[in-house]
Amino acid sequence: MRNAEVLSNDQTSDERQIPLFPLQAVLFPGGFLPLRIFEPRYRTMIKFCLEHESEFGVVLIKEGEEVGEAATPCEVGTAARILHVEHLDDGRMNIITAGEYRFQILEVQEHLSYLTGRVRMLDDPDTEIEAVSESVTAQTEELYEAYEALSSRLIFAWHPPEEQPNDPRELAYQI
Repeated sequence: MRNAEVLSNDQTSDERQIPLFPLQAVLFPGGFLPLRIFEPRYRTMIKFCLEHESEFGVVLIKEGEEVGEAATPCEVGTAARILHVEHLDDGRMNIITAGEYRFQILEVQEHLSYLTGRVRMLDDPDTEIEAVSESVTAQTEELYEAYEALSSRLIFAWHPPEEQPNDPRELAYQI
């Protein structure tokens, strides 16, 4: 079975099939994650994502290691969109990803060299900024400014947004 057939999105609009990348890192919607891709299975996965303009799921490792045998992922992850790719002479890649939305893994498949999963998009409850106390808002704004300063120094292709998010959920994800 070809990758494109395996990863078709014929399910309901909030369910889809995506490649999974178990890591010892967490990506939140609106966040950025630079990755060095060196294992052959993940090179294959990233090539698939680039060829099909597909996202992949970043999931925290519940059990196992990043390198070697397939790790057991946690049940919730974040879809990552590839923003930038640097192809190295030896076949490795440096990529920068952006978190899109959270998902719950409904089923993990191990029939390719990398994990794939049937996932369901998660809706976050709406939160009004007025419901957050003034002191928490002030502390969050300070943390966000520190985050912007550090991100612009650590991630070469990252540019801070024009303005700070007004939605507390988006702001929390970015911090």
